[in-house]
Amino acid sequence: MLREFDSLVPNGAERIFTQFEKEAEHRRAIEAQDMRFTIRDSHIGQALAGLYALAAFSVTGFAIYMGAYWVAGLLGGGTIVGGVVAFLRQGK
Repeated sequence: MLREFDSLVPNGAERIFTQFEKEAEHRRAIEAQDMRFTIRDSHIGQALAGLYALAAFSVTGFAIYMGAYWVAGLLGGGTIVGGVVAFLRQGK
């Protein structure tokens, strides 16, 4: 079949294979770029979650210092529960 195509289009079979190779290379490059963006987004999310937890626990400590124990319990407990849920869902 490729010989027939070669007879119709000069060097046609080679052009087909070259196009397949270029397409495969392009697809691999796009997939690698997508993976880099996914990893970067994951790292940004982890950093922001860590900053949120640090801020929430700081406010919790301040609430305890000020005697607002129910606020400290809600904020500190909510932050702990959110962190536990995030770790448990991480494998899914």
